[in-house]
Amino acid sequence: VVTLLHHTNYIGKKFEKKDGQLIRTPAAQFYKGTARVVEVPTAASLVEVLTNPDPNAVLCLGRPKGGLATAHVVTLSKVSQGKIARTLEYFEYPTGPGWLLLDFDLKGMPEAVSRHIEYLGGGLAALEELWPELRHAARVFKPSSSAGVYVNGQDPLKATGFHLFVLVKDVSTSAEILRRLEKRAWEIGL
Repeated sequence: VVTLLHHTNYIGKKFEKKDGQLIRTPAAQFYKGTARVVEVPTAASLVEVLTNPDPNAVLCLGRPKGGLATAHVVTLSKVSQGKIARTLEYFEYPTGPGWLLLDFDLKGMPEAVSRHIEYLGGGLAALEELWPELRHAARVFKPSSSAGVYVNGQDPLKATGFHLFVLVKDVSTSAEILRRLEKRAWEIGL
């Protein structure tokens, strides 16, 4: 189960050409819209959700608390009867199968760690080294939204990261899974 959030404001990166250079500006604040729970039991069904052509829909891996299938989403200061905020107070990861998100990005990474990741064969290979069970898990790989964006006559931007969605047996244990992966990362120099 995931939640599709349909927002009334733009969410995403904005790209513009300024003085011949490509400028990226993040715009990822969700403060008004609706939430709708969607069943995504397979990688194929998650790909369908991720390739939804609606530019106003974004994915939330949790679901509204209390078993709500739909809800109005507002800022925390405007919560009232029938309205929720996009916070852990109003969303949960229920017990059972679900999608865990691994967000990989090279920006700001120490040089020694970058070299180690390169030696292992890249970000995905490094994650598989860190979490060997990942090699056989149902998963969906999504490159950085900046990958391939370019200004005519210039080289395309290189992808510095990706999102990897992994189907886990019990998504309510996501925080514990991430803590264990972080511990393993320290142990093997990642």
